[in-house]
Amino acid sequence: MLKTPLLFLSIVLLQLGLVLALFLQRRALKAHQNRIVAALPPGVRFWRVALARSAHLNRLWRLGPVQALGVLVDEGAQVRLRCRWHGANEDADVVLSKQAPQQPQWRGPFNLRAGQMAWASFPCPDGDVMVAIDTGLQTLGSREALADMLRSVYPGMLLPDSADHEFALEKHKGTLFTMVLMLGLFLFAVVDTFVVGRFELIDAQIAQFLRTPTVLAGYGLWLLLVGVLVFTSLRRATVPPREAYGLAILVAVVAALVTPPVLKRVDQLTAGPSVNYAYRVSASVGTLYPVDTQHGMPVLRFKRAPEYWAQFEPDTVVQIPMVHGKLGLWQLDHERFDPPVIAFYRGGQRQ
Repeated sequence: MLKTPLLFLSIVLLQLGLVLALFLQRRALKAHQNRIVAALPPGVRFWRVALARSAHLNRLWRLGPVQALGVLVDEGAQVRLRCRWHGANEDADVVLSKQAPQQPQWRGPFNLRAGQMAWASFPCPDGDVMVAIDTGLQTLGSREALADMLRSVYPGMLLPDSADHEFALEKHKGTLFTMVLMLGLFLFAVVDTFVVGRFELIDAQIAQFLRTPTVLAGYGLWLLLVGVLVFTSLRRATVPPREAYGLAILVAVVAALVTPPVLKRVDQLTAGPSVNYAYRVSASVGTLYPVDTQHGMPVLRFKRAPEYWAQFEPDTVVQIPMVHGKLGLWQLDHERFDPPVIAFYRGGQRQ
């Protein structure tokens, strides 16, 4: 019984530990940046920047995208990058010409591991260094800030169109198709469940599914697979990582909503017409137990019509119309089940 709470507590403590480690790392990097800024002579043009090596941003396991916080100084014919790399004992100072081949290259927010920040690649002697504007925890303005800085420091530099505006979901065929498909699936789930659906999944079976770890794990794995497939497909279609990630999450949420009605439809197709199953009325009003206990029929609990079920003596056998297909779902057929209940409340006569 204690395994689940302990596992949950361990995950929470691990997350808190990672957040604390990230906070302490950033505070140390910020202290070095402030020290470097304080040492700059008055009147210089500089920008606070975040730095990382290219290999670091492509690494899967790391604490965060930023390896250093420093400054980019415009010195006229050249620029200077000065920072203290995380774990280093002294400042790094690199001077680059503004002329090719030492001009930076716009990279933008090129993957999720880049922290949703817009980056530019600077060709340094020890390898390319990725530079982004230090916007703190707020990264939404990263693209504009980096584009403004590059245009100010490199007046003749040509930037791609993606540097001037955010990605338009409605103008890309892949994202437009994804949004239309997502809306269609959502409408199907709503209409099939609440408007045209005559079959209802039995509550007891839903509760059983929610208590079964293998079912929950399989359902979670299915949603994860959907999200990964959508994300990779959008990235291959040149959709930026932030937009692709957001759409993948939304599609996974819609898939979570649409999967049950789809499974119900498949189960109905494999079951044929609904069949009457014998149930025995219990002393608890609205609770019915299957007469045949050999085929996994669920216990039924009807809470919305207590007066109707109170008219039956305990141990009375009643017939409940349900469908039971190859997927093993038990679904109540309201088209056949509801008329006697409605007639009872309208006329007060036992059916």
